[in-house]
Amino acid sequence: MTGTMFLLGLSSLILFFKNDVFTFMGNSFVSSFYNFQNIYNKINLKKIFREKIFTSMISIKEIDQKEFELCYELDSATICLWTKKQWQSEFNKSGTKVVAILLKKKIIGIYVVQTIIDEAQISYFSIKQKFRRKGYGSQLMTYLIKDCEKLNIKKLLLEVSETNSIAEIFYCKFNFLTVGRRKNYYKSGADAVLKEKKFT
Repeated sequence: MTGTMFLLGLSSLILFFKNDVFTFMGNSFVSSFYNFQNIYNKINLKKIFREKIFTSMISIKEIDQKEFELCYELDSATICLWTKKQWQSEFNKSGTKVVAILLKKKIIGIYVVQTIIDEAQISYFSIKQKFRRKGYGSQLMTYLIKDCEKLNIKKLLLEVSETNSIAEIFYCKFNFLTVGRRKNYYKSGADAVLKEKKFT
């Protein structure tokens, strides 16, 4: 018997395809290719519908000083970079923008960027631990890069600890290149790796 066989992952049945007809081997049931395709399309539509609902729960927006305590809470639970007073002062710095990614209207990630003429410096970028490796960081970085492009930024800069290999891989994905190093920059004695992304 010539044709194409498919093993069905959720059953012990073998699906044999020949002349636009699917036959379940071992059973007398035969389903036309078109009926099978309709079932597949319905399942695929449900998946797309679920994804659209999930996407609608995510938003990215600039936040103001009223949210500084939420920023401090997220920071304290992740990279512990700034004190509460430092967070307050960040909102008052000239050219500084604080942007959050929200899931179901709750902040799960933040970036802080300061723009001076045609250069921008990322001074903070973090996602809550339980939401990492799920694409939220990439969505937030993509938003930041698009915002820089709108503002005609020529260079985007950041610093990352030499021990943070996960962050190194993440920034590499967005074409940040290493351009320098600050020796013993962090309390741990680790160097700060200086990275840069150029816009053409």
